[in-house]
Amino acid sequence: MRCEIVGGMLACAMLVSLADCANAPKPHVVQAPPPPMPVTQKLIQAHWKFASVDACTATVATALLSLDIIVSPREIAVSVRRTSHRGLPRNGTLIDFAGGSGSWSVTAQGPSRHKATVVQPMSEAAAARVLALLAGGVLHFGEPGDGLPALRVPAGGDPARIWYECVRRDLPANE
Repeated sequence: MRCEIVGGMLACAMLVSLADCANAPKPHVVQAPPPPMPVTQKLIQAHWKFASVDACTATVATALLSLDIIVSPREIAVSVRRTSHRGLPRNGTLIDFAGGSGSWSVTAQGPSRHKATVVQPMSEAAAARVLALLAGGVLHFGEPGDGLPALRVPAGGDPARIWYECVRRDLPANE
């Protein structure tokens, strides 16, 4: 009988203890704010234009943005131009390309808010970056928060192959 009384007292003590826990103040939990939504660049279909008059020039463009490539025996100049009233970033514009034939990144500096250029010495490596671009892919400009669209670059096809012969003529002979 004594066991039942002790057991009953134990059960009673447990119930009182649980009742106190239920009445205890709940800790205040601060939830972290949700992560910011990723900023994505608008993807716009671009088109090619080639010329080989005084220099080998190619342009991949949309109505808002274009990328010009000007090749001479000494250098390859890559310029991004923005045609809208909004300019390019003041601290340089990242030009980032990714395609099936390769990827590369350069930073162009601008003489104005609407044009930024990077000039590279003519070399096999610089020509290979141009060749990768001619095969098609996606060009991203600036950082995602800069509001610049990305360009879907189509493969240049036969016109690009003909134009690239102009580039090959300008390659240094010793490479």
